[in-house]
Amino acid sequence: MADIFLSYATEDRATASQVACRLEARGFTVWWDRKIAAGMTWRQVIENALNDMGCMVVLWSQNSIASAWVSEEAEEGRTRARLVPALLEPVAPPLGFRGIQAADLVGWDGSPDAPGFRHLVAGVEALLGPRCATPPPPAGPTSALPAAGRTQRPLLLASAGLLVVLAVTGALVWQRHGAGETTPARTGTPPGITQAAPPPGSPSSPPAAVTAMPAPLSGTSPSRPDVPAPAPGTDKVANASATSPARAVPPPARATAQPVRPARCRDLLERQGLGDPLTADDRAYFQKECRP
Repeated sequence: MADIFLSYATEDRATASQVACRLEARGFTVWWDRKIAAGMTWRQVIENALNDMGCMVVLWSQNSIASAWVSEEAEEGRTRARLVPALLEPVAPPLGFRGIQAADLVGWDGSPDAPGFRHLVAGVEALLGPRCATPPPPAGPTSALPAAGRTQRPLLLASAGLLVVLAVTGALVWQRHGAGETTPARTGTPPGITQAAPPPGSPSSPPAAVTAMPAPLSGTSPSRPDVPAPAPGTDKVANASATSPARAVPPPARATAQPVRPARCRDLLERQGLGDPLTADDRAYFQKECRP
């Protein structure tokens, strides 16, 4: 069952199509495309549509006034008191229909806000009641994007920019900390002990500030407190002389004159050579026990 039976002349089909589309956008169902199913006659189709309609909208023009079909359909709508006429041209409706107020669609451009079309809708709603308007189709490709997607796009771009900034900052911090954590170069040789020349590409000797520490045995870790200090007179001097013939071997008397430092002193001296900070307790112990 259609809400509206639209009666018009074939010559006014383009305007009738606009009227039907605008009424459907208001939520009404419109029977206007007069197609006959197989096995049906034209009169049967018209009669069924008239019996099922809620109201009739007739479009008066020179062509529809001269149409016997339109006049017959309009008569059926007037008989049932369901007729809502509209003028497409400045013409007088046929006799018998002039007493019914008609909406003025003369020169109508298809706008749903035109006064004449709003007058027509008001007449239809007076018979059928208002309907829920159907939202208009999207105007272009950009309107198909949901509102949430349009709102989230700037947030996604801002998040991506923040991630880039954090990545660059992290790289700079890593480079700075990585440069600060490298082992400082060792310069100098403890007095009284001749140290073998380091191989090419190896770190240099410890700085002069920690030259009081005697050289540890080869293959031992200087930071382990359980490793005993090398005894005076070992073959360290001989090994150093063999690997570095350019350096003179110090007298054995000076080598034996070096005192044996406690393991904590060796550890503190090694930490100073590596550039590690000492606590107040370590500095006090170093000043008291490890200074020459």
